[in-house]
Amino acid sequence: LTGGSMFTFGQPTRKCEIVYACCPVVTVTGDMVYPRSEHLLLTAPDSNVIAINGMTAITDEGSFYGPVTNTVERYNRTTGTWSVIGTTLVARRQGQGVFISDNEIFIVGGRLANLSTLSSAEIFNTTTGTSTDLKLPINR
Repeated sequence: LTGGSMFTFGQPTRKCEIVYACCPVVTVTGDMVYPRSEHLLLTAPDSNVIAINGMTAITDEGSFYGPVTNTVERYNRTTGTWSVIGTTLVARRQGQGVFISDNEIFIVGGRLANLSTLSSAEIFNTTTGTSTDLKLPINR
């Protein structure tokens, strides 16, 4: 479990926990570098975890609005620490993504900080920490 926020109380958090489903045990682990909610979380082929984008604060308590980050972090399961590995071209919340190779993540859709819907897509490279715009032909 990573980050998140309580709708009625506001601010996203950096806190993280590991939940072992086999034995129900919860272990607190290292905090993310940036607080985030509504972020994309993926397990990498090497079993580490990648956190992508997300909302970093809520501007008014009880609102849906707040700044969105374009940072990407990796959780190292051996050391229990997070580090920033790069940035995406678009800062998005509620985006979707999937690994398409050992070091490439296809990221699509989501919303901007003001809740405008995105139709953009990009491929983020976990080795270089950079993204490539896919230049989708249609805005929906």
